[in-house]
Amino acid sequence: MSVYHWQPASRQRHVLPGPRGTYKTGDKATALCEELVEVADTATMARFWASCEKCWEAAKQVDMSATRPR
Repeated sequence: MSVYHWQPASRQRHVLPGPRGTYKTGDKATALCEELVEVADTATMARFWASCEKCWEAAKQVDMSATRPR
């Protein structure tokens, strides 16, 4: 199960905590960039919006910490 997923929200693609399907259109959530965003309908062109740069950088940190040797 994913700890986060990419989700169209507030006119960009943001990284939201939890597995895909956690949020419904119109829900508010705090993205990895620490912005409170409004979730968009994934059935529209919203899935092609540009990615939030802050979320992109935060997601790389999450991925790197998950693969570090213990």
